[in-house]
Amino acid sequence: MPLTPSFEQQNLTMFLVLCSNDTLSEEVLQCLRLPSFDCSEWSDEEILLLMQHMYLHFDFPTKYNISMTTLRNFLFQVYKNYNEVPFHNFRHSFCVTQMVSNAQTSSMTVPALFVRLWVFGFQMYAMILKVDLIKLIGDLEILVLITSCICHDLDHPGYNNIYQVSHDKVAKNYIYITLVIISDVSFSIFFRR
Repeated sequence: MPLTPSFEQQNLTMFLVLCSNDTLSEEVLQCLRLPSFDCSEWSDEEILLLMQHMYLHFDFPTKYNISMTTLRNFLFQVYKNYNEVPFHNFRHSFCVTQMVSNAQTSSMTVPALFVRLWVFGFQMYAMILKVDLIKLIGDLEILVLITSCICHDLDHPGYNNIYQVSHDKVAKNYIYITLVIISDVSFSIFFRR
């Protein structure tokens, strides 16, 4: 269920007001880097502002000529296209983008790190900062990772894979094709030497 137009407009207005006030304290920005950050007390508009900060932290708008209007519109379009479902929703998107698994990663090789990220659900922003990933893979890849995390469950119906496979032929075919692709050594960078 996408947002209703009036609620959507109200959220957009609040997000833009927060953006214009630059309301994030240094304490909040430091907490955002930690795996213990809890977004449960934050409004959706504030979470959008935190997501915007992730892009600003790495200076992506300047490096890739992304206007603030474009970035804010993108984030809001993503927000409004998440469904109101118990788990695969906008807040989950934020958590996946921000959080970090508690596993030690500083001595991992890049392929092992990516396997760990895939297994633990691409828990990105804090992980990127914790292991200084930008030095290992570069700006563009970090931009892609953060954006992918933000978008990873867009329009998710809220059902798990087992339910979808047993009730939806399209989902069954999609999952089958995905498994075939990730099982093929020639498609995976993790199996290359």
